[in-house]
Amino acid sequence: MRNPCFRWLCAAVFIGLVWPSTAFSLIRIGVRGGVTVDPDQVNIGLVSSIPIGVSGVLLQPNIDLGYGDNLTVVSFNLDTVYRIPMGTDSFKAYVGGGPGIAIVHGSVGSFTKTSTGANLVLGGEVRPGGFRPLSLELRVGVGSIQGLKLLCGITF
Repeated sequence: MRNPCFRWLCAAVFIGLVWPSTAFSLIRIGVRGGVTVDPDQVNIGLVSSIPIGVSGVLLQPNIDLGYGDNLTVVSFNLDTVYRIPMGTDSFKAYVGGGPGIAIVHGSVGSFTKTSTGANLVLGGEVRPGGFRPLSLELRVGVGSIQGLKLLCGITF
C-alpha cells in the first residue's frame, strides 16, 4: 500500500501538467511586513491570492512571523476575501476573514503554546502606474490569537 502523501503528490503533479498555464497566472504571491499591537511586534510574511471561481472572491492563505515583546509568533491564516467593485483597476478594496493558528514561543520562561481563532480583514490594494500592486491591510484577531495587525506589502 502506498503512502497517502505520495498519492497527493502525484495528483498535484498531474494537475500541474494538465492545468492551463493561464490558471496559474491568476495565482499571485506577495511579501508583506508591519506591526502588531498586543503583543507589540514587528511582522514579516508571505501571502498568496487564489481566485476560487466566484467573481471577486479570493482565497488568501498567508503566513506571518512576528518578533518582539519577548515573544516569537508564527501565524498561519486561511482567509477568504471579497474584492469590492470600485470601477477602477488602479484601486481595489477588500473585506473578509478566516480561521487562524498562532504558535507562540516566549523567550522569558521558555514556553510554547498554540492558539486558534479567526481574523477579520479590511484592506486595499493600489497599482501605481504600471508598478507592482501595493497593499495595506488591517487584521483583527478574534479568539485567542493576536489582537491587531497593520501590514503593508507588494504582490508579484
